[in-house]
Amino acid sequence: MRSMFRVIAILMFVCIVPVCSMASFVFQEEGRYISPKEICVVQLKISPKGGFSQLFIEDHVGGLVHVADNVTGFLWLDGGSLIFSSSPIYGKPGIFELICSYDDLTLITLMASENIYSAYPDGADYFELKEVVDGKLWFYYGADVEVIDFNDFRIEANIR
Repeated sequence: MRSMFRVIAILMFVCIVPVCSMASFVFQEEGRYISPKEICVVQLKISPKGGFSQLFIEDHVGGLVHVADNVTGFLWLDGGSLIFSSSPIYGKPGIFELICSYDDLTLITLMASENIYSAYPDGADYFELKEVVDGKLWFYYGADVEVIDFNDFRIEANIR
């Protein structure tokens, strides 16, 4: 009887937790993702011309509209708002919000690059979403992508 109770408790946890935590889960894997309120659908694909990630949003007839390159992570903030980060290597660096509605899309820059160089005209800053906790957006940040050692980059000192 105790083992059956444990199985039921585990199943309830597994089924309930993803729904409750979806708003703060950062996606980085290739795939198709539907907003919690099913207002919009985005796809993260790997470019055949270089292996970097590309973010697309589906239009009303299922076609794909390009949003950004070299996306390092994204999450649904609420039912129709997508927050994503991108790297300067193949994309425009920063943290952005894509607001989906049934009849319009709005792209807002939340955090722009601060370090502009000739090699990186859009900026050399590296941004990677980590999570949302208590309404605060946390991300990894590096001022210059050329000097970051990604083997030990994802540490507390680099979180903003």
